[in-house]
Amino acid sequence: MVKRERFELSPAGFAAAREDAQSVRDLYVSALMQPGGYAPAMLALAGFMGALAQLPAKVNEPLIGEIRLQWWRDALQRGAFALDGTTRDAPSTTPTSAAPTSPPSTTAARPAEGAGGTPLSDQINALRAAYTLPTTRFIAIIDAHTDLIYPEPPVSFAAMEEAATARYANLFALAYAVRQATSDPGGAGGRGGADDAMMPPALVEAGRAYGLLALWQALPALYAQGRAPLPPALLDAHGIGEADLAAATRTQAMARLSEDFAQPIAQAYRAAAPTLRQNNALRAAALPVALVPAMLRLIAAQTTNPLRQSVALSPLRRFWLLGRARVRLPGLGQGYR
Repeated sequence: MVKRERFELSPAGFAAAREDAQSVRDLYVSALMQPGGYAPAMLALAGFMGALAQLPAKVNEPLIGEIRLQWWRDALQRGAFALDGTTRDAPSTTPTSAAPTSPPSTTAARPAEGAGGTPLSDQINALRAAYTLPTTRFIAIIDAHTDLIYPEPPVSFAAMEEAATARYANLFALAYAVRQATSDPGGAGGRGGADDAMMPPALVEAGRAYGLLALWQALPALYAQGRAPLPPALLDAHGIGEADLAAATRTQAMARLSEDFAQPIAQAYRAAAPTLRQNNALRAAALPVALVPAMLRLIAAQTTNPLRQSVALSPLRRFWLLGRARVRLPGLGQGYR
């Protein structure tokens, strides 16, 4: 049996992960809720998501955003060489760097700061090596953020939903792989999410539910940044025009949009919940999805324009709901098909 080294954040890596993770508060608090052995890994993943989520606000030109996303792909590619001496998980479409001249280290849980880029990227590569996480999952998350840096709207609701799902289903799969690898040292648990066919269906549905919810919450910021994150066909189907978009309060058309957008979120949550309730490891990996029922109630009760102002749980309410969900996942309630 191979002894698996416990992953720890370096001081610089911890500071970088915490700073970026605080831009995705649900993920940040969920990471803090994890048992001590898992918290550093979950915080690193939250920091990774936070760094990507901030891109639309930090870049004005899509080309600059593409460069930032490619930087992350390259950083992961360098890590595939530097940390385990192989490119088995790297996509063939990503340019590779030269192989290192010295043999790869056998203790890769904490590489030297700056060895692969920034403190956060170094920690992500260390995390990937420590638990043998598939690089393809990270690349899929990066690719799914591409649409958010462009001003053009998605071509369809299905395309928008696919990207939103990919962002969080892959994240939850990585979190689950960390727990599996820890419970099965030296085994294949850490590679349990390497192929899409092997991702637990409950994590796909949890990723869909939370991904769509996170997108809905981000709509005001994205529209303010000049993006058009909703497909035109969706707005047209609800008769939403310029007057609705500019209104300070929620118009009837916006109310219908809110209700219809909430339905696939609720359906995905219902599909995931039974399995998450029965499997502690899956529930912990997808812990942020426990906020879906409370958030849907807030969205239904919202009176302001949801494309101009988002609703949010209070910090105390978020903390309480996530803490309770570690033991019991909440029900969805009535009002959803």
